[in-house]
Amino acid sequence: MTLRICNSLVPMTLRICNSLVPMTLRICNSLVPMTLRICNSLVPMTLRICNSLVPMTLRICNSLVPMTLRICNSLVPMIL
Repeated sequence: MTLRICNSLVPMTLRICNSLVPMTLRICNSLVPMTLRICNSLVPMTLRICNSLVPMTLRICNSLVPMTLRICNSLVPMIL
């Protein structure tokens, strides 16, 4: 009896395996391009965000430095 059960289990397990391997491969094959597409669209987006942030920060800095200098220049005589 055990042998019969085993004999019927082995092919069944093999069939399950045989159907799982291609399925997993298909899932993988469809995931890789998708992930790549997501990455490919994320990289330029991040780069664009960075590219727009750097000048913005620079502009903010450039406007802050003179402002701070003016504030300092007006404070020093007041304190003195």
